[in-house]
Amino acid sequence: METIPCPHCGQHFPRLDSAFVLARHVTQCALKLWPIGETKAPEAKHCPICWRVFDEHVKAFEIVLHEEECERVNGSLKKITSQKRRRPAEAPPPKSVAPAVPKERPTTRTQRHTPQDPSDTSPPLCFLCGMGGRQLLSCSGSCARSFHVGCVEESSSITQRPFLAMRQRWKCAECLRGIHCCFKCGLVGDDDVDCFRCSIPACGTYIHQRCMAKGQDPALFVCPRHTCSVCKRHGLAPHEAYLCYHCPVSLHKTCHSSKAGFTPQVGNYGTCGKHGRDVLVPSLKSKLHTGDVVLVLEFDNSLLPAAAKALAANQWGKVVSVESAEFSSQFLKVELFSCGIAMVLTNQHAVVVATPYEPTRDFLQSCLSLHIQTELNIRGLSPSMSAATRTDVIMDTCLAFQNLGKLLRLHSNEMMEMATLGLDAWRAKDPTRPKNPFGVLDTRRRERPVLHETIKRAAAPTRQSSRASTRASSKAQLFPVRHVPTGPQEVISIDDDDSDS
Repeated sequence: METIPCPHCGQHFPRLDSAFVLARHVTQCALKLWPIGETKAPEAKHCPICWRVFDEHVKAFEIVLHEEECERVNGSLKKITSQKRRRPAEAPPPKSVAPAVPKERPTTRTQRHTPQDPSDTSPPLCFLCGMGGRQLLSCSGSCARSFHVGCVEESSSITQRPFLAMRQRWKCAECLRGIHCCFKCGLVGDDDVDCFRCSIPACGTYIHQRCMAKGQDPALFVCPRHTCSVCKRHGLAPHEAYLCYHCPVSLHKTCHSSKAGFTPQVGNYGTCGKHGRDVLVPSLKSKLHTGDVVLVLEFDNSLLPAAAKALAANQWGKVVSVESAEFSSQFLKVELFSCGIAMVLTNQHAVVVATPYEPTRDFLQSCLSLHIQTELNIRGLSPSMSAATRTDVIMDTCLAFQNLGKLLRLHSNEMMEMATLGLDAWRAKDPTRPKNPFGVLDTRRRERPVLHETIKRAAAPTRQSSRASTRASSKAQLFPVRHVPTGPQEVISIDDDDSDS
């Protein structure tokens, strides 16, 4: 074993000294060899955490900086002393300690320890890969899900200790944008507009109103997570059940068997065997890049320019530049396909809907097909629509991409023919066509009813709020609320795969 001698007495000590015996010995030797004529020996200076010895030439502020850095790297002194460390060889044996007296057990029912409800915390498994471990981010929104930092392409620095407060406020991309995926049809919906959360507290399952039973009140909807999938009993308590990390499948622990097909993994969570490693879907992708084709999420009808607000269709655009802010926040410069105007917005108000931008005819054809199929689903139209309605949908889609058509030097008749091909593909219902997750997301319905209350208050302004009421009334006249007529609910045709669910 490699040793190192003491500089004062020459006694050898092992170089790998985890108990800091050498540091203490050197300090004692230095005090013993201090000159006898001195009236007072110098105080031995050492770090209380790593036991590093400082001589008289080290300045006081250097010692303070070392102690602060040592506490940041190795932890506080209270944490270090609580850990089990190797007892030095020179230390005397510890004194015998009397055995601790066991605490009395509580007698009342209210004092007994109750198991922690797992619904109060996020699952210890990643929603995308189904694995546990470190670097898990728990969403502070309403979805009650966890994600690995690498699975959602977040910065790994958010998991470090200095950013604890930021990690506790972190939200996934869907909760940040106010959109969620329906567990039944797999399409993205707008929160509290056409997609509603389960009424049980701390449950993050969302479902479209059209996917509920007929006559179901969205405010009273209860998802299948609270019903055992084996015995079909309702009122399933989370601490008495096994829960799937990805879907609302659950069962009693007493009903679990090899025939159930459920595999427990961590605590009360496991997998039902129907999920693999999912890729990062566009709705959960928070960081955008230059060239991405995005859908502008309109909040309060205040983001789009006046030229785009006059169009009765969802607005698409391409990301021209990206400026990163702290962690997942970004500032985007988006050029709209309808009017060519570049607008600055955050990644909270944009979501990727198509492949990266390419100035080609094939790219425009794919965008027109996806856009017109979304407009047909939003308006609740059937294949047996009238000729006038069909013409209106084609014109609205062409106007949403008119500036892109000008850049490609396409005539309006050519764009209408391309949009007609997308409409015919929707009517054909090709089973091989991939599902569009944003096929029912209507950004024009993101208008809160606060504007109507402001208009009513503007009729009788007070002395304190007369100026504010005047501004609100003028804003209401400039930007009136638009209402898109929808067809009867019985003829809605959403997607080819919805009939199977």
